Amino acid sequence: MRCGRSAELEGERFLWYAPHSGFSNQVGELRNAAVAAALLNRTLVVPPVLDHHAVALGSCPKFRVAEPSDLRAAVWDHAMQLLREQR
Repeated sequence: MRCGRSAELEGERFLWYAPHSGFSNQVGELRNAAVAAALLNRTLVVPPVLDHHAVALGSCPKFRVAEPSDLRAAVWDHAMQLLREQR
């Protein structure tokens, strides 16, 4: 999935964050992301709430993601899977 350019979004800047762990941690991360987005004057992109043990995202200590680029890809893939499943 790729976003196309839109005249109404021209010049708009976004902030996306990668949630992890349980619901309480995700709420805290959402709060921190909202503050950062406000300080940076960016539109916050809020991903869906994740299952507590989303191993693909590295929340399980046995399956940590080693590279940041791998984590970004894993988050994107998992978010798209949740959207397809309408969760």
